[in-house]
Amino acid sequence: MLILMQDNIGERDRNRISFLQADIRSWQAASQNFDLLVTNFFLDCFNADELDRVIPAVTSTATKDAHWLISDFNIPSRGFAKWRAAIIVGGLYRFFRFAAGLSARQLISPQPWLERAGFRLHRRREIDLGLLRSDWWTRDLDSE
Repeated sequence: MLILMQDNIGERDRNRISFLQADIRSWQAASQNFDLLVTNFFLDCFNADELDRVIPAVTSTATKDAHWLISDFNIPSRGFAKWRAAIIVGGLYRFFRFAAGLSARQLISPQPWLERAGFRLHRRREIDLGLLRSDWWTRDLDSE
């Protein structure tokens, strides 16, 4: 996926964009300051104890005015969409627990961790009856 992304970046923008691939469980944050974080179908892989470590590790590299784009699965709050999503997401967690040793057993919203790190939800989009959610979080530590 990273190679595909890198291949689609224009020559003049290659010096402005950094890609990072690492195991978050052993990754040590460098002195880098990223103004954009993108974690698609990533945060939903962790249980609450792991989110206590993962989100601060990621936010420690974010600038004080960073943007964070997050796409993950979602379970709507009610109705047919809730039951449908619960079945699909439950099946995905069972499969990935077996196939990849995923420790998470349920979907946990990263919102409390993001808010503690100074991020605020700017925009949210849901598709497929609310099964998929994309959030745009912004951080403005100067105003606090």
